[in-house]
Amino acid sequence: AIVKELGDCFDIKRPKELEGIPDDRVFLASSGALGVMGPESVKLLCSLIGHKDHRKNLRLQQNLTLALCKTKSPDGIKTLLGLLKHKDAPMQAAGAEALANYNEMELDTRKAIFDELLKTLMDQNAKKLNVTDQEAQERWNVISGPIMQTLQKLSGNAETDPDKWQRWWNDNKKKDWAKAG
Repeated sequence: AIVKELGDCFDIKRPKELEGIPDDRVFLASSGALGVMGPESVKLLCSLIGHKDHRKNLRLQQNLTLALCKTKSPDGIKTLLGLLKHKDAPMQAAGAEALANYNEMELDTRKAIFDELLKTLMDQNAKKLNVTDQEAQERWNVISGPIMQTLQKLSGNAETDPDKWQRWWNDNKKKDWAKAG
């Protein structure tokens, strides 16, 4: 019942702006509360991420993403992995950061998450090599840190170079990571 009431908060019309910024305090407070109400709140949080009424509010979308990861529910993984392909770099970064909370999941789940993160990292790394592509450079600056931190947390390995991550993955994707180091 509480999750439903918090969900209803997202249907209210947003009041006036505060100092030129949309007043989204109710939405932010509701998303924070939903983050500690998992697993009951997972379905609602997944539906709010990218919802047409709120998708332009990046701050709220990032808050919803981080609230979803706090539930640590496996049902949220698909939504978070989908954010790795988001058109906005801050949302990609939020998705990558959120996936770090799944570091205590079963090894197969962590490997699947790791694989998707690495694909995103390597794809963007290839694009940023074109020094004339300013947008790719800026996207790299936003997403590379959160992705690498999550890779480190999921694997227990401390690489910081994309090519070394790729080599590590190739060497360890079929091994028990607790033994691989």
